[in-house]
Amino acid sequence: MAGKPGDVLGQSRSVEPGTGYIDGSKPCPPSTITQNNTTVTNPAHNTWIRRDQLILNAIVGYPSPTIIPFIARAKTSEKAWLILANTYAKPSQGRVKQIKKQIKNLTKGSQSVTEFLQSVKCRADELAILEKPMDEDDLTDKILDGLGDDYKELIHSVQACDTMIMFDELHEKLLNFEASLQGAKLEPSHFPTLANPANRNTASWRPSFNSSNTNNNWRSSTNSSNNSIGWRPSPNTNNRSPAFPNAGQNSSRSHRPPSQPYFGYCQICGIQ
Repeated sequence: MAGKPGDVLGQSRSVEPGTGYIDGSKPCPPSTITQNNTTVTNPAHNTWIRRDQLILNAIVGYPSPTIIPFIARAKTSEKAWLILANTYAKPSQGRVKQIKKQIKNLTKGSQSVTEFLQSVKCRADELAILEKPMDEDDLTDKILDGLGDDYKELIHSVQACDTMIMFDELHEKLLNFEASLQGAKLEPSHFPTLANPANRNTASWRPSFNSSNTNNNWRSSTNSSNNSIGWRPSPNTNNRSPAFPNAGQNSSRSHRPPSQPYFGYCQICGIQ
């Protein structure tokens, strides 16, 4: 059946029982017949119409949405089929080049493996219908070229094979590899959880002088609002430390012990 309208778009198997309707070899019977000198309705006509409409619906529902407008007004399956045959089944050089260019520019991108392979295989089948089939090796190379960097490992393994890999086998390998990539993305990370230090109001370093004390010693001061501890000096005004020769209210701000960096407190254990 090569070259006949029944080969268009690979539908010949699905409509083969009705090829007589679409190729005109089984024309529509007359609507009436004469029996016993009486004109009566021909039952074969109604049967033919019903079957032809079923075939027409199948033809209209099969192509992509961009093709449907060309055949939507066809009244019979034969007319719809002829439109498809004249538009797409003629093995013109321009049509062949167009399909080959489409195949060359195909890439997987964000498509799934199945969607990408279907787009490639569909155009390869169109070339076969136009009697310009792709070689199996060329089809495999085209698919590998259209894959992304995530599939480099599989690409190298396929290219290293000595024997030719068929389309179905390549499809299976790509599906398995795609599943492994998706599983790897779903695995949780193993980085440890770090607690951010909580900011607390710690006592500022400041010298405090008490005139009643006789010792100029450093003493701890606990903030009543939290558990943070600061250290401040409490020298006697009569017995000043050599480090604070002019200690007093006015000089207390300028004489402070060396400050230490604040590292914060762990939110979990409360340790600085």
